[in-house]
Amino acid sequence: MGLSEEGQIQSLGKYRVLGILGRGSMGIVYKAQDPEIGRVVAIKTLRKITTQYFADAESALERFRIEARSAGNLRHPNIITVFEVNIEGDTPYIVMDFVEGKSLAVILQKEKMLAPAAAINYLEQIASGLDYAHEKGVIHRDIKPSNLIVDENNRAYIVDFGVAKINASLMEAEKVLRPEPVMGTPSYMSPEQILNEELTPKSDLFSLAVTSYELLTGSKPFVGDTFNDLVAKILKSPPTPLTSVVPELPLALEAEFEKALAKKPEDRFSCAAEMILAFKKALGIGEKHQPALHKKSKRQRKDSDWDTLSDENKKDSPLSKSPVIPLGDDEPSSVVSPWKGYDEFKRGPGYFDAPSSRYKSSGPGQMFDSAESVYSAVVREKAFSVKRVFILLLGILMILTSIALIAYQLNPSFFAFLNTQAKTEDKGPVVFPGDIEGADLKLPTGVAPPPNKPVAKMSNEELYGVIEGIGNTNYPERVVVDALYEAKKRSVAFLTELAIAAADNDSYLVRIEAIKILGDLKDKRAIGKLINKLDDYDPLVRAHAAKALGKIGSRRAVPYLTIKYRTESSEAVKRTIKKAIEKINGYPFKG
Repeated sequence: MGLSEEGQIQSLGKYRVLGILGRGSMGIVYKAQDPEIGRVVAIKTLRKITTQYFADAESALERFRIEARSAGNLRHPNIITVFEVNIEGDTPYIVMDFVEGKSLAVILQKEKMLAPAAAINYLEQIASGLDYAHEKGVIHRDIKPSNLIVDENNRAYIVDFGVAKINASLMEAEKVLRPEPVMGTPSYMSPEQILNEELTPKSDLFSLAVTSYELLTGSKPFVGDTFNDLVAKILKSPPTPLTSVVPELPLALEAEFEKALAKKPEDRFSCAAEMILAFKKALGIGEKHQPALHKKSKRQRKDSDWDTLSDENKKDSPLSKSPVIPLGDDEPSSVVSPWKGYDEFKRGPGYFDAPSSRYKSSGPGQMFDSAESVYSAVVREKAFSVKRVFILLLGILMILTSIALIAYQLNPSFFAFLNTQAKTEDKGPVVFPGDIEGADLKLPTGVAPPPNKPVAKMSNEELYGVIEGIGNTNYPERVVVDALYEAKKRSVAFLTELAIAAADNDSYLVRIEAIKILGDLKDKRAIGKLINKLDDYDPLVRAHAAKALGKIGSRRAVPYLTIKYRTESSEAVKRTIKKAIEKINGYPFKG
């Protein structure tokens, strides 16, 4: 550890300290630079490990390494990446990615509360990162606005993953047992965290619910004058009613928060994404994008044409006598023959179509001749009815066959769901007509940028070079991701082609960002690439590919999404695929 003459830290390990970003109860956060690659990082120091405070300093060091390693294994676009964990002298420190931005706590100080749409935008990103960490078996333990960072592109990040657990582990190894060994921030702690019980991911969900409440109202759901008052309310009292703080918020949202802030973990939502989705639905965000099946065709009768009729006129209207044809999955209580109403209208009940000569008998046996004629006429009419139904069914079958043939000619994937073997065999990449996949992919001419040149100052050609890997096939993933964002920000030419190329990058973070751009562009030429990415080895990449296909909204992708839903091993990815199918089709998918 290098110190200046004034005693200020100048270096930690190989990193050159540039300044102090902040101080907290757990340690100091420094802004530093990696001299080898010029990357700017954030370094958080923790409490010193010395024999003065620890009976077994070596055991405490091992605890630190184990907990830090689990946090360092997290790789997600909405989690600040941990690059290194180490110890300088007796001071443990964590090296993290440096993000230029503001915490939600700072934003709340200025804005007091956020608009629902903005809050949900941040919360959806945070939920994605949190669920990912929980799947990896890592619990944050200190979710709160000050640990959530938003950059200039409105991307949200979770910071300090594992730091609370690391400090708790170190505290357990200390000589003196503290009266309050609970780690976290009281206002955001779950009841089980306050009681120092074993924690599950549901504890983080409680903290995220408190944070969500604060973003939407500017207040916390549990408030106390003292620490003991606050703890008592979290353990025993219901949250402050949402509508009493902000009357404009819907009651439905208040009900969802009651579930999210339940005292028992088993009564809360199963995952963060489910919780934020419930908040989003209660707020009505996104409802304007209704499924296409609810739109009226030009030939449909308007509702008012029927509703404005009086009850008496409705009875006399031919519409009231028409057979009802059930739609969707509703089961009709009875089947109405389409011919019944027609026959009764034509002949009337009991109508007997006998020859007129029946009533003009001119001799013995004439009546029986008439009866025979009547019988033959009835048989002929029945035969004609069967023939008519047969011809009708045959006509319908021919029409459906023609439609199927036309659909197949336009799109061979129309029948992909019939191929039950397609779910496992590798038959090469999927390519649709109009795709720009494989040999047809034409990329712009790029050049390698000068070393250490900031992405924001690169020319378009230099951005192309970074994304395509020209001059250096090992550009840092952060540089490639930033280049993709800058290219999207500038709306450069060939953006779809560049994103398709980047979707095959070795870094899963780059692949995810490229796929997200393809989804935002909604360019149907990328469908084949996105479908092929449903087979990516990384579940996050597969989930983002399904989400992007849902944004594009092409029905050509549905058969492939259906097959992948049935073969996908990750439940989180299956949920994303299901949502994508439902978004494309406009109705629930039953799997």
